[in-house]
Amino acid sequence: MGARVLPVASRALVESCRRLGLDGDGRLRRAGVDPAALRDPDARLPAEQAEALWREAYAAAGDPCRGLHAGEATPFGAFPALDYLGASGATVGEGLARVAAYFPLVDPRGRIDVRPAPGAVALVFRPEGGAPVPPPAQE
Repeated sequence: MGARVLPVASRALVESCRRLGLDGDGRLRRAGVDPAALRDPDARLPAEQAEALWREAYAAAGDPCRGLHAGEATPFGAFPALDYLGASGATVGEGLARVAAYFPLVDPRGRIDVRPAPGAVALVFRPEGGAPVPPPAQE
């Protein structure tokens, strides 16, 4: 059986599609994603379905930066636990380190490395398990 991911990113993607005037429900149907799974906080989606949903969104938007724009259109609180972890750090770097520590619960296919530098913090996605992770999942 393949990897299973939390539906939180898929839910945020569908909501951002709707805010941008794209048909979120149609995207769900074509990707084979049950809308009820997006509302269930305990659900896990097969990674293949989540990836199909992202492909649908990229195709509909015709936007090669769809992941970035979905993030821009997603309000704080859309990822309740991750947003709390990030916001509760004493510094941005500490908050990002907390998010990185729990990221495998969201998507077990990769890890996020937090690399502090003078005046900056870099996030580096590192795939796990040898299987390629598509760019939308990394973004």
